[in-house]
Amino acid sequence: MERYSVEKDISIVKSVKGGEMLSLNGYLYHLNRKQELTFYWECNKRRHVAGRAGCTARATTVFSDGAHKLLLSSEHTHAPDPVERETKIFRDNLKRKSEESSGSVAKIIQVTLNSHSSEIQSRMTEGARRKTVERIRSKAVSIVEPQTLEGFSITDTYKILEDGEKFLIGDVEDDGQRALIFGTRESVLRLSQAKYWIIDGTFSTVPGLFRQLLSIHASIGPSHERSFPVIFALLTSKHELLYKKVFFRNTRIQRRKECEA
Repeated sequence: MERYSVEKDISIVKSVKGGEMLSLNGYLYHLNRKQELTFYWECNKRRHVAGRAGCTARATTVFSDGAHKLLLSSEHTHAPDPVERETKIFRDNLKRKSEESSGSVAKIIQVTLNSHSSEIQSRMTEGARRKTVERIRSKAVSIVEPQTLEGFSITDTYKILEDGEKFLIGDVEDDGQRALIFGTRESVLRLSQAKYWIIDGTFSTVPGLFRQLLSIHASIGPSHERSFPVIFALLTSKHELLYKKVFFRNTRIQRRKECEA
C-alpha cells in the first residue's frame, strides 16, 4: 500500500444513479463501506470485462473539516481516465443547475455546455441532456396551490422574464373575482399594430383557482391574413364585468404601447 499526502487531487462526484464516487488523481472509485467517518472505496473498474481482469485498487479516506482526506491507496492495473471523471462532473453540474435555475431546459443545457470541452459534451447526447433536466425538475417539490384568492400571490418567477422584462402586465379585480394578464413589450406592440383581434378561451388547462385561460390573437402585417396569440389572461370566473375589465385594461395597454409598472 502507498501512503499519500492530503494535497492529492481528491474530490467527490456523483454517479449516474446519484451515488457518491471518489475521484482521485484521474481514477474513480465506488463506495464499498464506511465506518463512522472512515470511508472504504473500490476502483470503479473492479468488475471483470472481456479479456481483462477487474482492477483491485482500493482507497481509504477520512471525512474531516468538511472534506475527504486520503489515508491509503493501492496501485491500479490500468491508466487513469480523466475524461470519464470530467463527464461525471458535467452530469453533476447539469443536475445542479436544473435544481437551481428556473430558466428553460435549452438555456440550462447551454450554460452547462459552455464550461466543458467538446470532448466532454459528446459523451452525453442531446436527448439524454434534456431527459436529465426534465427528470430533476419533475422531482422538485410541487408548489401547493392556495384554496382561496386571499391566500394567492404570484412570485417574481412568473411575473418577470429572465432578461428582466415584465411579463405580468395587468391584475384586475371585480367583486371578489380576479384576472391576471400576461404579455411582453413586443406582444403589446403587435397588438397596437393589428387590424383586428381574435379572442379565444380554454377551460381545461388552468390552475385550480381559475376558470378560464383567455388568449388574444393579433393580426400580423403586411397582409394581416394571419393572426398569432400575443396576450394571455387567467380569469377566476366568466362574469361579463370581469371580461369587460380585462378588455378595457388591454385596450389601455395597447394605446400606451407599454406594460404598466
